[in-house]
Amino acid sequence: MGHVYLYLDETGDFDMSGKAAASSYFGLGQATFRGDHGRQVWEGMQLRFALESEGVRLPSGLHAKNDHHKTRERVFQLIQKHAPRVDVTLLLKERAYPGVRRKIVDNDTYLYRLAWFLHFHYQAKYVLNRTDKVYVVAATLGTGKKKKAVREAIEEVCAQFPWLDLTLCTWDSASSWGLQVADYALWTVQRRLVKGECAHYETVYPLLKTCFRPWEGYKERPAISVKPEKRAPGSLIADRPATSFPGEAPPVKADESEGTSLNTPRFSWEDSFDPWMNEDEPEEQEDVWSAAPPEAFEDLTTDEDPASQSLRRRLEELDYL
Repeated sequence: MGHVYLYLDETGDFDMSGKAAASSYFGLGQATFRGDHGRQVWEGMQLRFALESEGVRLPSGLHAKNDHHKTRERVFQLIQKHAPRVDVTLLLKERAYPGVRRKIVDNDTYLYRLAWFLHFHYQAKYVLNRTDKVYVVAATLGTGKKKKAVREAIEEVCAQFPWLDLTLCTWDSASSWGLQVADYALWTVQRRLVKGECAHYETVYPLLKTCFRPWEGYKERPAISVKPEKRAPGSLIADRPATSFPGEAPPVKADESEGTSLNTPRFSWEDSFDPWMNEDEPEEQEDVWSAAPPEAFEDLTTDEDPASQSLRRRLEELDYL
């Protein structure tokens, strides 16, 4: 049995108004460490001590958005050395379906719960092993009732995967090097996506195994397309290809020596969400999959793509759509 530690931080807000002050995306970033990573945690703490001794005050730990660029450089150097697995899920809020938007407006933690389900569904079914002891460490969000509601949302998502041996921890980001790594990685990917540049993206890119953006256009999705390959029933898929942004080289393949698999099928959750939904269509049209253009499902059959079929059914059962 292996021990796996998933550190997850969020980005963005729940504001669906579209105002300039509202974030474009809401999403999650995850840094994964397998096995004993006490040395990495201690080195992260040593860096914090060193920065304090140099006059950099860090009462709330490291936070990519607020840290000075010189501080960022040293943090990214350490992240590159530690080389955790990085996974990112980003939801472009302006592309949310009307029904989903209404649910978010009625209950803003619904967006948080949905993002968690879309992100963790892949981890639970295709990255984690049934024999793993999994520690899910999520950054706390809000205070009082909101903090409690966020915790309950994560618990609800984790409960959907009873075959996993999970321990859920909700910690303040300042208390955990792993959460600060997740924050830095997520900030880098989002900044590259929104602003078109990030000086530290090349550091994170080799570690980025998934960048899942289900609410954006299929044709515009800047991801590598991988044709499905035959695999033995029940075999574990331990990696997805990392996202390539336009003009970049293909992602680095997984290293089989680390127990990952190169036999990675095209996993098309992205294709299961209709990015071309016509806002003029009657809202009673609930089958969002049928509204997608035929080319969105090119080469995707039920036999070849059981993952997207399974996710669709599960979302419908949970009334997430």
